[in-house]
Amino acid sequence: MSCYICSDKTFASVANELKVLIYGSTAASSVIKYSLDIPHDANMDESDRMIDEFILGIYEENINAVNTRYDETNEPDPLDLDHFQRLGTLSLIKQLHHIRYQCDEDQEKSKWFEYLGKLITNLESLYISNLPEYQEAPWGID
Repeated sequence: MSCYICSDKTFASVANELKVLIYGSTAASSVIKYSLDIPHDANMDESDRMIDEFILGIYEENINAVNTRYDETNEPDPLDLDHFQRLGTLSLIKQLHHIRYQCDEDQEKSKWFEYLGKLITNLESLYISNLPEYQEAPWGID
């Protein structure tokens, strides 16, 4: 397996899309807050801060994975989260998978890696269960 340090734009786009979703869809907001352990009654500032903390945590996880894989000593540079690009649901989930892949080496995993996995699983479940094809599929086959 190989890995590399994901771009600031990747992390910023994911952070900003999570922030957009947390203030929009009630279902997505609940899933994001649950997955990232954000209190349900957190205000906008607190939610933003906790999303940024999660993003910084998975950024450091990514650097640790690269350091472990290639026996390097990269240090985190300041992460520029000012980039804004709407991703949409599927692109967000794919970017989360991308980041997770780049973080998944033999290093000891942090709570942020666990949160990342929980976020992916819960967002996929939410969005797949709302697809018309899923809703129309039979529940059991006789």
